[in-house]
Amino acid sequence: MIFKKSCFPIIMVFCILAGCGHYASKSDYNIVPNKGLAEPNNNEAVVYFLSVERDTLNSPVVVFRDSNAIGALSGGTYFYDLVKPGKYQYWVDSGLIQKSRERVDLITKPGQRYYLRWFPGGFYVVAKLDLISEDVAVAHINSLDFIEFRSP
Repeated sequence: MIFKKSCFPIIMVFCILAGCGHYASKSDYNIVPNKGLAEPNNNEAVVYFLSVERDTLNSPVVVFRDSNAIGALSGGTYFYDLVKPGKYQYWVDSGLIQKSRERVDLITKPGQRYYLRWFPGGFYVVAKLDLISEDVAVAHINSLDFIEFRSP
């Protein structure tokens, strides 16, 4: 397929807009060895975030709880968020058009664990943040590094 020269600026604008997400810089995070699982107490819940695909996420994306940046995910990493019981919206903005797939509404209960996996997608695949089962999550967490986040 041959593109006319006049199409080139339109294609460039689309490519730039598709990549305008919230990404973490190297000063925002530190990757350390696996920290295992956190035990929730009777007054809080634990929400885990996983990025299993090691080779597909070069620039760490920032993870938000409601409007606050709480962490970052890079390929092959995980982290967790300790929260009071309640309703939260977790989201990642990767700059893609279909934002609804990158958001999860979650009602947490005390003493419970929740697992959200980031699927970065690709050129034709829409990225998404999705709730996954504990057995699948724990199997992955054991092989991931922990990512510590310093809010920018």
